[in-house]
Amino acid sequence: MNNSLLEVERWTSANDLAATIVRNGHAVSPFRQSPLSRVHDATLELSTRTSARLPEAERAGFFDVIEPTMHISNQESFFHWTSTELQRIFPHKKLICGFGSLEENGVHVHSVMGCNFSPEYIQTLQKSGGLTRTPIILKWLSQQQPVLFEPSSDMPIDAANAEWLQNFHRFELLNIAAHGFSDNINRTASYFSFSAIPGPLTARHANLLKLLVPHLHVTLMRILSTASPKVENDQPKTVSLSNRELEILSWIGGGKTNWEIAQVLRLSESTVKNHIHRILARLNVNSRTQAVAKAISHKLISANTQGCNGGVSVNNLQTDEANWVGQGIRV
Repeated sequence: MNNSLLEVERWTSANDLAATIVRNGHAVSPFRQSPLSRVHDATLELSTRTSARLPEAERAGFFDVIEPTMHISNQESFFHWTSTELQRIFPHKKLICGFGSLEENGVHVHSVMGCNFSPEYIQTLQKSGGLTRTPIILKWLSQQQPVLFEPSSDMPIDAANAEWLQNFHRFELLNIAAHGFSDNINRTASYFSFSAIPGPLTARHANLLKLLVPHLHVTLMRILSTASPKVENDQPKTVSLSNRELEILSWIGGGKTNWEIAQVLRLSESTVKNHIHRILARLNVNSRTQAVAKAISHKLISANTQGCNGGVSVNNLQTDEANWVGQGIRV
C-alpha cells in the first residue's frame, strides 16, 4: 500500500508540482517567476516549485486516514471525519468547500459547505450574479495548483482586494491552504480551502493537498448527489404553511441564520427555531435545504427568493445549513 502512495506522489510531481507560497510578502523556498495579473500581484507574488515527500510515518498512515471517506455520504459524517481523522495529517480549524461552474473571472458557486465558518463571512465572498472571485480562487484558477497564503501587516494590497483581506483578518482565518479539482471539459470544479492551520505553511501542505483533493472531490460529489432532492413521480400533496412560516422560509432561502431572522422579524430566536421545526414537519423534510427545495417545487416561494430585504441567492443555501451541521446543529 505504501508503494501505491509512492506512485501517487510521483504522479503529482511529474508535471511541475507548483504551489504559491507567500509569507511576509516573500517566497520562502527556491522559486520561479509566474505570470500574474496586476490584481494578483498585490497579494500573491511568487510561485514555488516543490518536490517535498511525506515522511515515512505519514505515508504509512495516509490510506488509513483516507479510507473512511469511501463510506461518507452526508455533511455530518464528512465534517466529523475532517475534525478527527484528517487532523492526524492535516490539522486545521476551519474548512470551506464547494462546487461550481468555472468562469473567466471567477467561480459561479452552486453549493458550498463550511465547518466553523461564519455564514456572514461566506456571504461576503459572493459577488453580483453569484460569482465568487477572491485572490486565492483567482490564483488557483490561473495555475490549477495548491495556493498557500500567509498575510503580513506590511504586505502591499490594492483596492480590489482590500475588502477581502479585511474580512480575512476580521474572521480570524490566519492563513489559507487551498486547492481544487477541475473538470475543464464541463467547466466545473470543486474547491477546498483550509484555514487557521497551526504553524507556518510549507511545501508539505502543498504536497498533501495534491494527494488529498482527488479523494475530497469524490466525497463531495457523493454528498451533493445524496443531498439533492428526489423528484416525486406522483402528484405532490398539497402543503399548507402559514404566512409567518412562509416568511421565515423565504428568509432561510435568503441564507439568513436563526438569529438574523429573529432580529428582522422581532421574534425570539427560540420562536424562530420552533417555526422551523414546524416547517420541516409540515413539508416532511429533514433539513433547511430540503425545505426550501420542496417549497420551490411546490411554488410556495420563488426560486429567486433573496429574503425580504435581499441576501444571498438560493444557490448558496447550503452555506448556512452546512455551518450549523458542522457544529452538530440541525436547524
